[in-house]
Amino acid sequence: MKFTKHAAQRVQQRGIPPLVIDLLINYGRAEHVGAGTIRYHFDKTSLKRMKKYAGPLAGYLTEHLNCFVIVSGEGELVTAAHRFKRSHH
Repeated sequence: MKFTKHAAQRVQQRGIPPLVIDLLINYGRAEHVGAGTIRYHFDKTSLKRMKKYAGPLAGYLTEHLNCFVIVSGEGELVTAAHRFKRSHH
């Protein structure tokens, strides 16, 4: 996946492993957030699917399971961050 300059900075600053970004995009819940962008995050269902796939490795990722990523319509990672508030969607 291609990262914008902003996304590359944020991922590094926030200590989000590339593996978590891949898992979010492949197993996370997708929500359209406007202007052709999509936000991926883990909800209960997607978290169960990801844990089934990752097996014991999922235990090592617990501190990053509250992350989300924003992907542009062109498939470029725009930003990534940790969620502090619950999503009400």
